[in-house]
Amino acid sequence: MPIATPPPVPERFIKSNHSNMSYGTRLALISLIGVLLMIASFIVWGFTSSREATSTTTAREIAEAWGETVKIDGVELERDSLSSAIVPESYRCSAVVESQILHRSIYEAQVYNAQISLSGKMQAIADSCGASRFVFGVSPASVVSIDPLVLGGREYAWTQTENGFVAEVNEGGDEPFQINLKVKGSQGIIVKQCGLKNEINISGNCANPSFGTVDESLYEKPDYYGADPCPLPEKRSVTKEQFSASWCDDNAMSIATYASVTFLLGVDRYQKVERSLKYAFLIILFTFLSVFFAERLTKYPIPVLNYLLIGLALILFYVLLLSLCEHMTFGVAYAIASAMTACLISLYMWGMLHSKKVAGTILAILAVMYASCYVLLCLSTYALIMGALMMFCALAVSMYASLKIKF
Repeated sequence: MPIATPPPVPERFIKSNHSNMSYGTRLALISLIGVLLMIASFIVWGFTSSREATSTTTAREIAEAWGETVKIDGVELERDSLSSAIVPESYRCSAVVESQILHRSIYEAQVYNAQISLSGKMQAIADSCGASRFVFGVSPASVVSIDPLVLGGREYAWTQTENGFVAEVNEGGDEPFQINLKVKGSQGIIVKQCGLKNEINISGNCANPSFGTVDESLYEKPDYYGADPCPLPEKRSVTKEQFSASWCDDNAMSIATYASVTFLLGVDRYQKVERSLKYAFLIILFTFLSVFFAERLTKYPIPVLNYLLIGLALILFYVLLLSLCEHMTFGVAYAIASAMTACLISLYMWGMLHSKKVAGTILAILAVMYASCYVLLCLSTYALIMGALMMFCALAVSMYASLKIKF
C-alpha cells in the first residue's frame, strides 16, 4: 500500500531566520525599538506643545477683540486741600458673571459679561476742605454701560478719564455711595480691596474658576492672576454650572491686594495629553513584556518587525488622543483612542498567534494600563502614591509571569 503523505506543517510553526536569532540579539533590537519609540513620543510632545501654543494665541486674539481681564481699582475721594485721597470706611463689591464660549475654527475662548455693583461709605471729613472729586478706577474700554454715581442720595454724572471715571461732587464725606455698571471681558476679573473694611462677592456660571488674591505689585507682571492665590476666599462654592466666592477683610493694611477669579478653558486638554505622554515609557515597556511573554508561552517567535508595528500603534494612540480631544471632551477622546489602540493590537496578536486566549489577555492588559493612566491623569495630590502602587502591582505580576517561562 502506498504511504499516505502527512499533512503540511502549519506555516506559523515553521522556523524562520528570526527564530534562530539569539535572545541577546532579539532583546537588543527590541530595546532599540523602545528607544526609537521614546524619541517618537518626544516628537508628539513637541507637536502637542505647538498645538497648545496655537490654541493659546487664538484664544488671546479672540479675548482681545472682546475685552481683556477686567480690573476694578476701587473708589476714592479726592480733595484739593488734601495731599492724599480718602478711601472708603466700608466697601462692598458684588459681581455677577455670565460667561459664554466664542469659537474660531476648532479653537475656543471663554468671554463674559458681568453686572457689577459697588457700594459703601466714605470716611468722615470736614466740609471745608474744598472741591471734591469721586474717582472710580476701571478700564473704560471694558465698561459697556455705567449708571450715574449715587452719593448721599444725590446723582452725579461721570466724566471719562484714561484710568476710569471721575465725578465732581458736593458731598463732604461720611456719605453712602452706590455705583452700578456692566462690563465685558475675558480670562478673569480682579477687584481691588480699597476700603478699611472690605466685602467682595463674585459669582457666575463658569465651570472652571480659579480663586485667589494677588498683591498689587504683581499686577504688572505677566500672568499675574496665575500667581500664588493665597489668601483664598473665605467662602467659595463650585458646582458643575455655577460658582461663588466671598472675600471679607477688616484689616486696613490689605488695601494693596486684589480679589481675583480666573476662568480656565481649553488649555487643560493639552496639559493632560502632555501628562499622558509621561507614562508612554511604562505603556511601551509593559506592552512589550506582555508580547514577549506571549511569544515564549506559545513557543512561536514573533518577528522584531512586529514589535515595531505594535510600538507604532502605541505612539499613534497619543496622536489620536490629541486630535480627538480638540473636538470633544478629554474623557471621551481618551476612551475612543485607547479602545481603538487596544483592539488593534489584540487583533494583530490574534492574527499572529491564532490564539483567542492570548489576544484576550493582551486586550485586558492594555485596558488595565490605559484605565490606570487615566486615573492618574484625573488625580493631582495622590497621583504619585497611586502611580507607585500601580507600578509595584504591575512589576509583581510580571515577575510572577516570568516564573512560567524557561529561558
